[in-house]
Amino acid sequence: MQGPPIGQTPLASALLNNPVHFGPVMTTGGDVTREQVNALAGSPVIPHDQATAFSARNTHAMVFSEGLDGLHVHSHSGVSTPVNNVTNETHPVPQFYQSHLFRQGPPPQHVNLPDNRSTAHAEALAVHSEAYRSSVKRNADDIEQFSDIMDFDPEVGVGDATPEQFENLLNFLSGIPVSSNIAINRASCGHKGGSGHVGGCNQEMAETGEDYPEMLQQYMNSSQLAFLATQTGMASFGVSASGPYKEQGNPARMAESDVKVSMHNSFDWKKGQGRPISRKQQEYEARSREVDPSKKKKVKLKRILPSSHKSDIHKRQDPPPPPPPSSSQGIFV
Repeated sequence: MQGPPIGQTPLASALLNNPVHFGPVMTTGGDVTREQVNALAGSPVIPHDQATAFSARNTHAMVFSEGLDGLHVHSHSGVSTPVNNVTNETHPVPQFYQSHLFRQGPPPQHVNLPDNRSTAHAEALAVHSEAYRSSVKRNADDIEQFSDIMDFDPEVGVGDATPEQFENLLNFLSGIPVSSNIAINRASCGHKGGSGHVGGCNQEMAETGEDYPEMLQQYMNSSQLAFLATQTGMASFGVSASGPYKEQGNPARMAESDVKVSMHNSFDWKKGQGRPISRKQQEYEARSREVDPSKKKKVKLKRILPSSHKSDIHKRQDPPPPPPPSSSQGIFV
């Protein structure tokens, strides 16, 4: 069984709409030549002195964010650009690869690898970069902007909320989701992948998911708003891959840490078109849903709420009756 040729997520669709720029994260192996890229672009975007446009023999990654004004791609230095604005006129292809593509190996500028590591796989370089930090900051800015649009004050206790304020809360929770995403050309490796991180990149992406709420909080004025956004799934960290890998880790480990695991189409450069989602890709994504609830990681946020507060307010449909005055201590009561 094969999936449809067109991506089912906004990220997958965006990649397929611009394979010239985003092809490295859709290519699972081998060299892609100048002729192949130029033929698809319809013009000589790769210079004649460069026989190989890029080599996908190892991992490649890019950082994206999704929010109020659509999908953006982030450069190594943290510059955010709407994917629809990426053209060869605004972003010449070789320079775009240099400034936006993370390649397995030594870290480029604007990447700070932990544990004195001198090399890393592409997705690990990505999550330790200014590109990733800027994507999380964009998530935070969008959440606060949307909160203002909905006239929603997270510091108002539900018991103290007027019917209008409670309706604003529900409208806020049903709003546009925001996310920071790493797109890679092959599934993250497990403990045998030689990534330099215990448990492989699969474990490192899981840890990034665990740290995402706390990083989001750092860029927001309201810790309660950060808690609400992450616990309801309004804000998330995700990893999307275009193909399997023989040393891949268990995607359920990432899902345990609230990482959104997805797949995007690989690209066939000989035919000049995206491939359908393969059976192995579908099986990989399905494994990410096989999560033992007892292994779910607790949210990593500091000084947000007393442990006695409930975190299921988003499940309520009608305003509750007002509680005694002493019982309201923030949005979760």
